Amino acid sequence: MSLYRELKRRNVFRVAIAYLALAWLVTEVAGTVFPVFGIPDWGIRFFVIAFALGFVPALIISWVYEITPEGLKREKDVVRDASITHVTATRLDVFTIGLIVAALAFIVADRLWLGPRIARHSVTPAEVMIERIQTANPEEAESQYRHKSIAVLPFVDMSESQDQGWFADGLTEEILNTLVRTPDLLVSSRTSSFAYKGAQTPIPRIASELGVAHVLEGSVRHAGDRIRVTAQLIRAADGFHVWSETFDHSVEDVISIQEDLAINIAKALKTTMDPMALERMLQAGTRSVEAYEHYLHGLAIRTRIWETSDYSLIADALDYFERAWQADPGFAAAHARSARIWQGQSTIVYKEKGQLGVTPQQAFVNFREQMIAAIENAPDETQRMLYEAELAVAELRGAEAVQLLRRVLENLPNSFAATQSLIDAARFALDSKAYTQAVENLLKLGDLAAITKYVVSVRRLDPSERYVASVLEQVKRFPHSLAINFQAHRTLLWLGAFEEAQKLYPRLANEDVNYSWYAIASQACSQGDRDKAEEVLRMVRQEGGDEMIQWFILTLLGEYEEAARVLKPFESEEAPFMLGAFLLYEQFDPRPFPALMSVLEREGLDWPPPRKIPFACPPETEG
Repeated sequence: MSLYRELKRRNVFRVAIAYLALAWLVTEVAGTVFPVFGIPDWGIRFFVIAFALGFVPALIISWVYEITPEGLKREKDVVRDASITHVTATRLDVFTIGLIVAALAFIVADRLWLGPRIARHSVTPAEVMIERIQTANPEEAESQYRHKSIAVLPFVDMSESQDQGWFADGLTEEILNTLVRTPDLLVSSRTSSFAYKGAQTPIPRIASELGVAHVLEGSVRHAGDRIRVTAQLIRAADGFHVWSETFDHSVEDVISIQEDLAINIAKALKTTMDPMALERMLQAGTRSVEAYEHYLHGLAIRTRIWETSDYSLIADALDYFERAWQADPGFAAAHARSARIWQGQSTIVYKEKGQLGVTPQQAFVNFREQMIAAIENAPDETQRMLYEAELAVAELRGAEAVQLLRRVLENLPNSFAATQSLIDAARFALDSKAYTQAVENLLKLGDLAAITKYVVSVRRLDPSERYVASVLEQVKRFPHSLAINFQAHRTLLWLGAFEEAQKLYPRLANEDVNYSWYAIASQACSQGDRDKAEEVLRMVRQEGGDEMIQWFILTLLGEYEEAARVLKPFESEEAPFMLGAFLLYEQFDPRPFPALMSVLEREGLDWPPPRKIPFACPPETEG
């Protein structure tokens, strides 16, 4: 009898197929379920190795032993006429088919309902592209993305009481802010990453839309005095876990969790920094757990403000940042966060204005005090220069700020804070080259809301259509983002694309009141409806008289002298940013304000005449 026939008779081939089917099903389930329970990748590797080592012994057992009605016997002890290998063969066939069906059913369920990469949407062009990439070899797949790039998705609160959302959001933002300090690691911005909070979007699609090669996701579980943080670094090209770990520590170790996370991620992505230098750079900035938890609370509230546009929460955020630096006076980042909140109160340009019940002059004094504290306690020279530059921007020392920020970006090329500060500094310094370079960096970083904010002005310096296309792409990707729709609507009007702007208008007209006033007045003027714009102005004045909106609508109406009178009370030599922030608007004319003009003379600037708004209302008809 030939060996092949004997192997077939003893069901060795069937056992091999059944064994492989079982191994496939178990590893598929483990690959999906293990990360949910924080089991690292070695758990999955254990199963793979175990099944590999057990394959040959399983075949040997199927050759040596046979199943009989009396149980398992050695094959040589079984009378050939009493053998039931044909019955066993049928059972093995049914068992194998069942395993294959179960594995396929699990894969379908995983794609549709289970795990963090679940899609409840139909296949999109982006998914088709990702699927093509997945079928290529790893080198080809990686080349489709910026290799050392990452998006940090909001961590999920898995606590039973669901009261740790502040910790999850704060930890996410702090990890993101920490990773930004790694020079050769490109990190997607907070506004971009948090746009996916609570979404069911598959990881490959997120990576494709944000243009990153890796995605970090995780969860937080807090019970008693223990904190469990689970994090997974996923390679978008094939969905594999590059690195995953579970940190199960006491509350007192919360700082080390954040630092270890950032360091391990940076190392997993093979950044070029020396390990010791990397560890120093990615430190939290405080060793006080109390200060750090207050700081995370503040970050979480800032995130909630961004998500909801509820600026009444500003006071709560400031309170936590102040608690943080009071617990640790040397915590520079907490001082800087407090300073930025006070800066938002020192001018009527920002939406959070007026929330803290102090005058803009006093807010500017508080800003300066806190920013100086940040400078004095900065953990390194680069961070110190960043804080010095932010102070210089607020004091309208544009040229000095540009020089400082260029040096910062040499060391931290992917810093959002430095890039956006450079944009403002370059505007104040009338440095078109620095401005264009900063917006280019912003496009590279993919900060969606910020891109739409600055795109109009930079297009005057570079008339190519790529900036416009970028704004429209953001609207397409995030149609429900009020900030992006508002900035895109404004951008299209400035570019004279009135029909395109009209398509976005319905999304804004009945939303947040500030966005609504701007959008209604702008759209009315672009359609020649001066009466409607004047009606909006009357309503604004009746409902509290927001000076910023009044100035904007008056400028739309061509009432320049009255617009200047509205701003006159905010002219101040002691707090130049209070009115100087308006220099960021090209339609603003500084000439009616002597104190501001003296600052421009000090800086040696011959400020250009205001730009006429292309969608301004038609002149008022006589008679």
